[in-house]
Amino acid sequence: MPIEHNQSCLRRFTGHDDDTTLILGLRRIPPIESPNPNSNSEIAISTSVGFTTYAVGDYVAAAQTLKPDILICPGDIAFVPSKPSQKRVEKAADRTTLWMKEVLLLKQDCVNDEEKFLSHIFAPILPVSWEQQRWYTDLLAEDEFKSLVSGLSIYDVHAFQNPPEAFSNLPRLSLTQPTSPNEVLRQIWLGMDLLVIPFIGAATDAGIALDFSFPAPPSIDDTKPHTLGIDCWDTSHSTDLLPLREGCQCYACKKHHRAFLQHLLHAKEMLGWVLLQVHNHQVMDEFFAGIRKSIANGTLEQDMEYFDRYYERDLPEKTGQGPRYVSSIRHEVCTLTDFNRIRGYQRKAKGRGEPKANTKAFGRLDDAAEALAETETPSSSVDASDLEERGLGKIEKN
Repeated sequence: MPIEHNQSCLRRFTGHDDDTTLILGLRRIPPIESPNPNSNSEIAISTSVGFTTYAVGDYVAAAQTLKPDILICPGDIAFVPSKPSQKRVEKAADRTTLWMKEVLLLKQDCVNDEEKFLSHIFAPILPVSWEQQRWYTDLLAEDEFKSLVSGLSIYDVHAFQNPPEAFSNLPRLSLTQPTSPNEVLRQIWLGMDLLVIPFIGAATDAGIALDFSFPAPPSIDDTKPHTLGIDCWDTSHSTDLLPLREGCQCYACKKHHRAFLQHLLHAKEMLGWVLLQVHNHQVMDEFFAGIRKSIANGTLEQDMEYFDRYYERDLPEKTGQGPRYVSSIRHEVCTLTDFNRIRGYQRKAKGRGEPKANTKAFGRLDDAAEALAETETPSSSVDASDLEERGLGKIEKN
């Protein structure tokens, strides 16, 4: 059950309703490869200002304060997607065991002291065979810790097949990257309960309005598969007064039409992508509602087969630009997706020996102090003593 507003600092900060499940994890989907390696006590992460390492103990302490509904415990998953060596797998299993035990012991202490560790713990399952992570899974199956684990975080749904009996009834959160509703259905068929859907944002950025339902509607002509969405950049929509999808109850479809959405995209108005995102989330909500109903009716397999025949396998190809943002850091036009994912000074060089696209304007405050002193005019009242009083002149170099 979700943690109420008055209990969860994270829910109060984000402003989500009580019926929204909040999940806290260290690894974003899709992940960004970090140049920093993991260690036994720290995990490499990407932040808004660059790559760094984060102490696992600090992450656990932060989770206890924030109180998310689900806490994804850190796992040593740095070797994804390359094929790891046996030595690397053993090291990953040892580190994940160490980190997981730290979380479980903390929750156990809270239970013994009658304190509240409200978050449900989801244990990471490494993307390797069960035999390769046997020592780690044996820890989770111990009677001492088994009752403390509420679910599993899966990084490879195919490697998860035929799990040990101790894990067969636990909820499964898939932290993979399905690229279409067909892949979502396959993962659900393989036993996944919760999924991350990155293609919603990708479709919105591409100007694609999702248009599918589950089960698929009956059709007289099944010779040609139907598209999974419409390309709002297409000029054929410039005078189309139909909603993005017939019968859709989202705000975008009830209040606007395709011609207006097409105009917003061509005018580079952010409202266009906002309305598309509202619509695409509505389509996915109805999609999962249909899946739950199909499971309850016992017709999931038949409905999946028909869905696969009725619709195309992939989303429509992108034809227009995504939302653009003029970066004051990089002095160029870039997509919001690229800008938010990685900053200019994090970007790799394009050629051998070529410097990064941009460097940091300042490092620490001592660099700012030097730059400020160089730009001051002779008549300025700011001198070295002023800088020292501001605390800018006594900071040691890195």
